[in-house]
Amino acid sequence: MSCGACISGFFFDSFRMWLSIGSLSLSILALGFLTSKNTKTKLTALYIHTFFLLFPIILYLTYSGCTAMLGSCETIKQTITLAGITSVFALLSSAILAPFLFIKRIINTSKTIGSHPITVFIARVAEQYDIIPPTFHIINTAIPIAFSFSLIKSRIFISVGLADILTYKELEAVLLHEFAHIKQQSSLIALSRHIAYITPIAWFTIKNELNNDEQNADKFAMLYQKTSRHIRLAKAKIDAFMIKRRLL
Repeated sequence: MSCGACISGFFFDSFRMWLSIGSLSLSILALGFLTSKNTKTKLTALYIHTFFLLFPIILYLTYSGCTAMLGSCETIKQTITLAGITSVFALLSSAILAPFLFIKRIINTSKTIGSHPITVFIARVAEQYDIIPPTFHIINTAIPIAFSFSLIKSRIFISVGLADILTYKELEAVLLHEFAHIKQQSSLIALSRHIAYITPIAWFTIKNELNNDEQNADKFAMLYQKTSRHIRLAKAKIDAFMIKRRLL
């Protein structure tokens, strides 16, 4: 059986064809739920989209009509099959495993901040929203960094460099911004950007969602502090530092 005959056999197999069409339809349908305000719904839709997008490819790669092929075509089939399996593992590692290993490494190399005015402040904010206060970690680098992560336990990471260049109120604004991400559970969506390696279509939707999440986090800080001054100045200082660093 030739490679062309194998491909033709797959496309003329009505069961597999309708299964593939149904799978792709579900993949497209799942994209519509990526705009949901519920983080769990967005994550579920993202992974459903990816699964049903990959399913027809895996279905073709395991098509029994190709198993009888010999010679170079069999080598090609085996190579493509391996590539398909690798892509699935790449999805799992890039979208799930890699981000968690990154966070674990950061935790191991950072220092937990105990009792401090800024931790007391965020704990008070968390209590107002009936949320378990996040733990704070400081990273020993001059680069101004702040990010949050929330799954089983919520954590906020800041760098020594960030604390050095910001006033207390500006640092407060940045931490309010990160607390908003925890409150909205948007850090999980941010980590899922790695899925773009498998399905770039979904990335454009995720990118818009990430931009919206950033704007909403800024708004939370502004509303809580009743001014946009501190978050605006904090971002300006961070941008100025990064521009200066690139020029050096």
